[in-house]
Formats: sequence, structure tokens, C-alpha cells
Amino acid sequence: MLIELDKDRYGAADIDPRLIRYFSGKSSLILTLLCLLEIESGSVHIDGLDLSTLSRDSIRTHIITLPQDPVKLPGTVRQNLIPGEANLPNVVSDDVNNARLISALTKVGIWGLIEDRGGLDTDFSDIELSQGQQQLFCLARAVLRRERRSIVLLDEPTSSVDRETDQRVLKVIREEFKHCSVIAVAHRLETIIDSDVIVVMDRGRIQEVGEPKVLLGQLASGFRTLWDRRNG
Repeated sequence: MLIELDKDRYGAADIDPRLIRYFSGKSSLILTLLCLLEIESGSVHIDGLDLSTLSRDSIRTHIITLPQDPVKLPGTVRQNLIPGEANLPNVVSDDVNNARLISALTKVGIWGLIEDRGGLDTDFSDIELSQGQQQLFCLARAVLRRERRSIVLLDEPTSSVDRETDQRVLKVIREEFKHCSVIAVAHRLETIIDSDVIVVMDRGRIQEVGEPKVLLGQLASGFRTLWDRRNG
């Protein structure tokens, strides 16, 4: 998957390293990819296709988003797992569909808890999941939407969960989305150290792009500056 940002909008720029994380434009980029924010100039291309020429529904069909704050919907556990699908006529048997949902919840480690509290057809609000468990639930929802050619957007999904949940989320992402293009906005830099490419942004512009180990080996690297401040 190739994602290109127009250089007129996202060109290189000098940066105060203290501002790499704040006001950098990461969230705006995520919103732009989802067509929730329209750009005034420049363009974004995915595999050579200009996003501005595609419908929002077409784009979002191929993008999975795991946001920082869990998204909860009214209805049952099942309706929250597969919103928009739960009330459609079954194209597979109930047993097969249930097995698919249970498998996703098992992968993220919360099926036992949900089963004990009523199962797939209990009201979601009655399950009373913690913040970390809600994020794991959203991850199960993302797993169910997985396609081989999907783009996965991670907008600091583990910034408000404990270390154990953080590790479980990352493990599932690495295993279940290994054939997807994953774009991660990171709060904890160690969660992206094994990424193929790091993009450091500031005020909507790209400061540097490179492999994590290469950037960490450069004294003038903004990524190294952040890494050293967190791990020094």
C-alpha cells in the first residue's frame, strides 16, 4: 500500500524538537484520510488514487480506525461488534456467525468476561467494561472488519490504558493486521519502534521520514530527540 502526501502541503520544515508531539498535524492527517476534514490545497493519494475523487463510503470501506476513546453504541454486544450488520438477513448460519464473533472476542481476551455477564445478545451497557476492556472490545470490532488490503489507522489507542492492556492490543494488532498497512499515531514511542517507517510531523508538515533504527542513529533526528527524552 502506497500513501503519498502532496509536498506543497506536507513538505519538509525546520522544527523545534519540543513541538514534535504537540500541534504536529497527526490527528488532522487521520481526519483527512477518513475524509472528515477537507484540505484547502494539496492532495492525498493511496495507491495512486486521489482521495478527493473517491466517495467517502468507498474510502471508509477500506479503512479500519481504532481511536483513542472507545466508541460505544446503543444496543446489544452483537450490535456493537458488527454495527450495521447485526440486523441484516443472515447470509451464514447463526452458529457460524456466533463463532466468528466469539473468536474475535477471544483473541482480545474478553470473551470469558462477556460470556459470564450475559453473552452476545445482552445489552452492551449492562456489561460494564472498564476503559481498557472497552478498548479491547473496539479492537475485536476492528478484527471483524479486517481485510487483506485494509488500511488500519491507530490514533493513540493505548494512551489511556494500563501496560498489560497496551501489550495485548499491540500483540493482536501485529498478529491480525500483518497484511494491512498500519498508520499509528503513537503516545508511547516504544509501541512503534518496530515499524517499517517513522514519519515525524510538525504543524502539518513532515520533518523527517525514515526507519526507526536509522533515525535513532542520527544525532540531529527529531525522533531520536523524543526517544532520548523519554528513555534517557
